[in-house]
Amino acid sequence: MPRVSNIELLQKREQPTLSIRTRAKVEDLPMLIGGGYGRMADYLKELGEHLSDVPYVAYHNMDMQNLDVEMGFPVPKVLPEKGDIRSGSIPEGKFVFCMYRGAYRDMARRTRRWRAG
Repeated sequence: MPRVSNIELLQKREQPTLSIRTRAKVEDLPMLIGGGYGRMADYLKELGEHLSDVPYVAYHNMDMQNLDVEMGFPVPKVLPEKGDIRSGSIPEGKFVFCMYRGAYRDMARRTRRWRAG
Protein backbone atom coordinates (compact mmCIF):
# COMPACT_ATOMS: atom_id res chain seq x y z
CA MET A 1 0.00 0.00 0.00
CA PRO A 2 1.42 3.45 -0.91
CA ARG A 3 2.58 5.64 1.96
CA VAL A 4 3.55 9.29 2.31
CA SER A 5 5.87 10.62 4.99
CA ASN A 6 5.08 13.67 7.09
CA ILE A 7 5.12 16.85 5.03
CA GLU A 8 7.71 19.31 6.32
CA LEU A 9 8.85 22.87 5.55
CA LEU A 10 12.66 23.04 5.63
CA GLN A 11 15.17 25.89 5.35
CA LYS A 12 18.22 24.58 3.49
CA ARG A 13 21.59 25.98 2.44
CA GLU A 14 22.82 25.75 -1.15
CA GLN A 15 23.48 22.09 -1.95
CA PRO A 16 25.96 20.87 -4.61
CA THR A 17 24.53 18.12 -6.84
CA LEU A 18 25.24 15.68 -9.61
CA SER A 19 22.27 15.17 -11.91
CA ILE A 20 21.01 13.83 -15.21
CA ARG A 21 18.28 15.76 -17.01
CA THR A 22 16.31 14.23 -19.86
CA ARG A 23 12.84 13.83 -21.38
CA ALA A 24 10.66 10.73 -21.12
CA LYS A 25 7.14 9.35 -21.04
CA VAL A 26 5.75 8.82 -17.54
CA GLU A 27 5.55 5.05 -18.08
CA ASP A 28 9.32 4.97 -18.73
CA LEU A 29 10.24 6.65 -15.41
CA PRO A 30 10.96 3.55 -13.29
CA MET A 31 13.61 2.26 -15.72
CA LEU A 32 14.95 5.75 -16.47
CA ILE A 33 15.32 6.77 -12.83
CA GLY A 34 16.79 3.41 -11.80
CA GLY A 35 19.32 3.55 -14.62
CA GLY A 36 20.24 7.18 -13.93
CA TYR A 37 20.71 6.55 -10.21
CA GLY A 38 22.85 3.51 -11.04
CA ARG A 39 25.14 5.47 -13.36
CA MET A 40 25.51 8.32 -10.86
CA ALA A 41 26.22 5.85 -8.03
CA ASP A 42 28.92 4.18 -10.15
CA TYR A 43 30.45 7.59 -10.89
CA LEU A 44 30.45 8.56 -7.19
CA LYS A 45 32.19 5.27 -6.40
CA GLU A 46 34.75 5.98 -9.13
CA LEU A 47 35.43 9.37 -7.52
CA GLY A 48 35.50 7.93 -3.98
CA GLU A 49 32.63 10.24 -2.98
CA HIS A 50 29.28 9.69 -1.26
CA LEU A 51 25.79 11.18 -1.19
CA SER A 52 25.25 13.93 1.36
CA ASP A 53 21.42 13.67 1.41
CA VAL A 54 18.62 11.65 -0.20
CA PRO A 55 18.45 11.37 -4.03
CA TYR A 56 15.78 13.47 -5.71
CA VAL A 57 13.70 13.65 -8.87
CA ALA A 58 12.55 17.05 -10.15
CA TYR A 59 9.85 17.46 -12.79
CA HIS A 60 10.27 20.66 -14.82
CA ASN A 61 6.94 20.29 -16.64
CA MET A 62 3.80 18.15 -16.36
CA ASP A 63 3.48 16.77 -19.92
CA MET A 64 3.14 13.05 -19.12
CA GLN A 65 4.18 12.06 -22.65
CA ASN A 66 7.25 14.35 -22.73
CA LEU A 67 8.32 14.92 -19.11
CA ASP A 68 11.35 17.11 -18.52
CA VAL A 69 12.83 15.16 -15.64
CA GLU A 70 15.98 15.62 -13.56
CA MET A 71 17.39 12.85 -11.35
CA GLY A 72 19.94 14.06 -8.84
CA PHE A 73 22.25 13.20 -5.99
CA PRO A 74 23.13 15.81 -3.36
CA VAL A 75 26.91 15.65 -2.87
CA PRO A 76 29.28 17.17 -0.29
CA LYS A 77 31.14 19.44 -2.73
CA VAL A 78 31.22 20.49 -6.39
CA LEU A 79 32.31 17.49 -8.46
CA PRO A 80 33.46 17.21 -12.10
CA GLU A 81 30.98 16.35 -14.84
CA LYS A 82 31.10 13.16 -16.89
CA GLY A 83 29.04 12.60 -20.05
CA ASP A 84 25.41 13.48 -19.30
CA ILE A 85 26.09 13.62 -15.54
CA ARG A 86 26.13 17.34 -14.74
CA SER A 87 27.43 19.26 -11.76
CA GLY A 88 25.02 21.79 -10.33
CA SER A 89 23.34 22.91 -7.16
CA ILE A 90 20.02 23.36 -5.43
CA PRO A 91 19.83 27.03 -4.34
CA GLU A 92 19.41 28.06 -0.71
CA GLY A 93 15.81 28.50 0.35
CA LYS A 94 12.68 27.05 1.89
CA PHE A 95 11.52 23.65 0.63
CA VAL A 96 8.53 21.42 1.20
CA PHE A 97 9.61 17.82 1.70
CA CYS A 98 7.77 14.52 1.74
CA MET A 99 8.58 11.04 0.51
CA TYR A 100 6.15 8.88 -1.46
CA ARG A 101 6.63 5.11 -1.30
CA GLY A 102 4.55 3.17 -3.75
CA ALA A 103 3.96 2.44 -7.41
CA TYR A 104 3.91 5.32 -9.91
CA ARG A 105 0.56 4.07 -11.21
CA ASP A 106 -0.98 4.75 -7.78
CA MET A 107 0.53 8.23 -7.40
CA ALA A 108 -2.00 10.21 -9.50
CA ARG A 109 -4.98 8.59 -7.80
CA ARG A 110 -3.56 9.32 -4.33
CA THR A 111 -2.57 12.89 -5.27
CA ARG A 112 -6.16 13.69 -6.32
CA ARG A 113 -7.42 12.34 -2.99
CA TRP A 114 -4.90 14.42 -0.99
CA ARG A 115 -5.91 17.59 -2.82
CA ALA A 116 -9.59 16.89 -2.23
CA GLY A 117 -9.08 15.87 1.41
